[in-house]
Amino acid sequence: QAPVYIAAAALVSVLVLNRLSSLVRSLDREQNRLAEAESRLAHQVHHDGLTGLPNRVLLLEHLNRAMATSDSTGDLVVLFIDLDRFKSVNDRLGHRAGDELLRATGERIRSCVGPGDLVGRLGGDEFIVISETSPDGEHDLRLADNIVATLGTPIKIGKDVVTGGGSVGIARYSTQRDASALLRDADLALYEAKAAGGRCVR
Repeated sequence: QAPVYIAAAALVSVLVLNRLSSLVRSLDREQNRLAEAESRLAHQVHHDGLTGLPNRVLLLEHLNRAMATSDSTGDLVVLFIDLDRFKSVNDRLGHRAGDELLRATGERIRSCVGPGDLVGRLGGDEFIVISETSPDGEHDLRLADNIVATLGTPIKIGKDVVTGGGSVGIARYSTQRDASALLRDADLALYEAKAAGGRCVR
């Protein structure tokens, strides 16, 4: 009877090990699904659903970190970008065309910036670039002028060709400002650019 007991015990051990292995694989799959779900949620929290660009939450986090590690006043700049006559595109061609224009605008702005710059969308037709600047400010002026020129070139939306454009407001980092204040300063500069007729930099 001993060999029978040994064989039965061995069979039970094999069955238990197989069951445990199956449970471990199931747990691994569940952990992977949870990790993927957490990653998707984190991306949704920090990125714009239309363009895939960083949203206000991530922009402010990045800007606060950049300001905290900046070793001198004036070496960090925010460009506040707004499309000119965007409402007319929505009214004339519809919101789907407007969404396509916003996606294309994000791609165009990204094509203008360097690898260390961050491009994001605040909402509506408002975009932000966070970049390092040169002491004389030439870098951010060149960058802003390049963005204005790029956004001013015609773009095909469906069967239509849209000639829009954009305006840019610039604000430089100062140790007396926080991230929200820096964005407000850039927004004020943008307002001046709009008031001047658009397609310009202030």
